[in-house]
Amino acid sequence: GSPAISKYKVLRHYYVPAEGDFEFWGEGRWFSLVQLRIMTGRTHQIRIHMAFLGHPLVGDWKYSPDLNEQDYSLTPRVFLHCVRMEFQDMDGSTFRVSAELASDLQVVLARISKISAKALNSDVGQGNARDEEESPSSSIFPGLLKLLRQAPELTFRE
Repeated sequence: GSPAISKYKVLRHYYVPAEGDFEFWGEGRWFSLVQLRIMTGRTHQIRIHMAFLGHPLVGDWKYSPDLNEQDYSLTPRVFLHCVRMEFQDMDGSTFRVSAELASDLQVVLARISKISAKALNSDVGQGNARDEEESPSSSIFPGLLKLLRQAPELTFRE
C-alpha cells in the first residue's frame, strides 16, 4: 500500500486500577490522551498506527478486540475525536473547522481523570505515579481545545 504518516504527542497519562466497576480487568491499566496529526489520509490510519505502536484506541473493536469488554466498561464507542481539520477547498480557499470534545467522551475522560487522580494520590511512592505533576483536577476537565491552546509549541513524534 501507499505510505502513511502520523505524528503524535502524549498530552496526559491516566491510571485506572482494577477496582470496583473495573475489578474484572484483573489488573489496572494506563491510558494516554494523545494528540495526533495525520499527514496522509489513509483508511483507518490513526487506528492502525496506534495499534501498531502497542497503544490501540479505547473501544477499537477492530484493532484491539481482546480489550473490547474492558473498553466497553468505559465507553460504548471508539474514543476518537477530530478537534481540528484543515484542507484546501476546490476553489483554492482554505477550509478550517474545530470542535470541542464530544460530550459523551468528555464524560468518559472526566471519569478516567477522577479515578486516576484518586489512584495516583493513594499510590504515590509505590511506583505507580506517572506524570504526577500533571495529575488532572478531579473536579473539572479543562477541555481539549484549552489544552491545545496552552501548548502551542507542540512537537510531534513520527
